[in-house]
Amino acid sequence: MKRDNSNDAEKFWQNGLACFEKNDYLNAILLFTKALHGKCGAPFEQVYLYRAYAWFKRGEYEIAIMDINAAIRETPDNADLYKARGQMRSELTQYGKAIRDFTIALELAPKDATILHERSVAYEKESNWKNALQDIETAINFAGKDAKNTSPELFIQRAKIYKNTKCYEKALNDCNLIQATEEPPAEIYLICGDIHLEQGNFIKAHDMYAQATKIDPNLTEVDISLAKSYFLKDEYDKAIFYCNKYIEKIPESVECYLICANSYYFKNELDEALNNCNRAVEYNPYCAEAYKIRAKIFRAKRDFLSAERDEKRTNELENKTKKLS
Repeated sequence: MKRDNSNDAEKFWQNGLACFEKNDYLNAILLFTKALHGKCGAPFEQVYLYRAYAWFKRGEYEIAIMDINAAIRETPDNADLYKARGQMRSELTQYGKAIRDFTIALELAPKDATILHERSVAYEKESNWKNALQDIETAINFAGKDAKNTSPELFIQRAKIYKNTKCYEKALNDCNLIQATEEPPAEIYLICGDIHLEQGNFIKAHDMYAQATKIDPNLTEVDISLAKSYFLKDEYDKAIFYCNKYIEKIPESVECYLICANSYYFKNELDEALNNCNRAVEYNPYCAEAYKIRAKIFRAKRDFLSAERDEKRTNELENKTKKLS
């Protein structure tokens, strides 16, 4: 790229940052592009990085990745660039590619707790609990003695992993640790509520959800927790209501589609149940639970060939998960 000595380049960069902070991403992109043609105070890879984020915010995901790639070509030893590309790929549910990016970033910055946290989340999304737990425990060690106050998100992630692997006592220990800090995040109460819910203690669960919404009234995740709560109490219409409320904000929620599918199944509304299962598979073709639910729906519809096909797929995915755990 041809670069000149334009005195305006720094102004373009600073104005672009101002637009970015105001969520005016289109003008930010235009200004960052002008800055790239001149010489500004910021490193060129940083301008590329911000322009990539701006493209990403506008939904131009492929262009965003191209900008990150351009930045990497400028400075291939910059761990933050691989981390950023990993974050974008995680947002696009490309978890395998994200893990590879975070792994490269860790080769360049092996003691970076934030990158380990990001990779742990990506492993969690693939149900690779063993690697997810290993990464987050390493991150906690690197974060230092005051990690519970400076990096509560690390303990939140570990509590999630323990919850999902049914290690409830360890999960609650992490919840209690973070709840005892000065400003515990709402999410830790949400996780605690989910654990009590899975243990059948609906009163404690709802108390935790109430505390979570008190801290953050806009906490979307409470809807899915309430959906699970009502499903376990066989109140299927309410479960569907809260799932749909959650899906309006996060349409790619596989978990919500599965709750809806099961709810419709028990209501004997098999076509709706099947539609929700298909949406779950569309967003995550490796979700064993989706195929398991779909198999029982097909059996109820007396489509035994399709049921057998999905049961076979369920076994394949469950066996793969066992090998990874």
